[in-house]
Amino acid sequence: MKTLIIIPTYNEFPQILEFISAIKKLNYECLFIDDGSYDGTTEIIKKSNVNYIRNERNFGKGYSLKIGFNYAIVNNYDCVITIDADNQHPIEYIPLFVEKLKFFDIVIGSRKKQMNIRKMPIDRYISNRFNSAFISILCLKNIPDAQSGYRGMKIDVIKNLRINSNGFDFETEFIIKAIKKGYKVGYIDIPIIYNSKKSHIKKFKDTLKVLKVYLNVIFHS
Repeated sequence: MKTLIIIPTYNEFPQILEFISAIKKLNYECLFIDDGSYDGTTEIIKKSNVNYIRNERNFGKGYSLKIGFNYAIVNNYDCVITIDADNQHPIEYIPLFVEKLKFFDIVIGSRKKQMNIRKMPIDRYISNRFNSAFISILCLKNIPDAQSGYRGMKIDVIKNLRINSNGFDFETEFIIKAIKKGYKVGYIDIPIIYNSKKSHIKKFKDTLKVLKVYLNVIFHS
């Protein structure tokens, strides 16, 4: 399958250096979507001889993913893999996602087997467990890791879903709507990796956005 790796970035210095070095060793086409970084990330990407698009300002992760998805559609890719550039997603798992997409419409990297408060920041642990449980109830399916941004998707899924969210709530809305439409979802167990990088998630604001997604699903299903 013709595969595109989509990497949304926002203020990823200095870990972006290590990430680019590692991703270039894999034989996949990549597209970096820089969401208005101001810490030198953009300059590093420019100098690294990789394919990239830069947003004029910070529009949100979901907005960047939409740009990447549209690029994949226009350029006739069969599937996409989304991965964060903060080195918290093991790059060496990408071939496993591509292989599993032969049997599933969507593949999600799940951290559930290793998920505990000793390995994750307490707020991230609580948020992930709550969201995964709530989405599982909404969709009547077990969703072990609803907030994982490490995902693989066939291009037909992307073409047939209309996602309104532009922030971190994008991934929540995407998986709910995909399951509601009957797409087949598979999972790959991935390790939990957290570094000292500050999260871009605005806890209160983004929590409200996710709740809005839930309400829209409940009242418009």
